[in-house]
Amino acid sequence: MIIHTVICENIPNDSNWLYLIPPVRCAFHTNKSMDILMSQWNYRSSIYVPTAKCRILFKKENMNIQEKVDQINREFQTEYLIYKVGFVDYWKGA
Repeated sequence: MIIHTVICENIPNDSNWLYLIPPVRCAFHTNKSMDILMSQWNYRSSIYVPTAKCRILFKKENMNIQEKVDQINREFQTEYLIYKVGFVDYWKGA
C-alpha cells in the first residue's frame, strides 16, 4: 500500500489551522496511530520517501527490501529512502 500524507507526533490544536477550518474532510494521524493501523492491517514494514512525503507499506518483512533501499541510496548518494520494520516515524517532534 502506498500512502501520501504528512504524519507527525502531534496534531495542532489551533482552530485557525488550514486543515481544521470547516468543512473538514481530513483524517489526522500521528506516528502512534499509524503504527497501530499498520498492526491492525497486518503490515510489517515500511519505506518513507521524505522528498515525496510518501510511505510504502509492506505486509511481509523481507531482507531484500533493505538491500534494495541500500542500493538505491548508494546510487543517489543520499538517504533517499528510509526503511524500517514497523512504521517509519520520520517526523518526530513535529
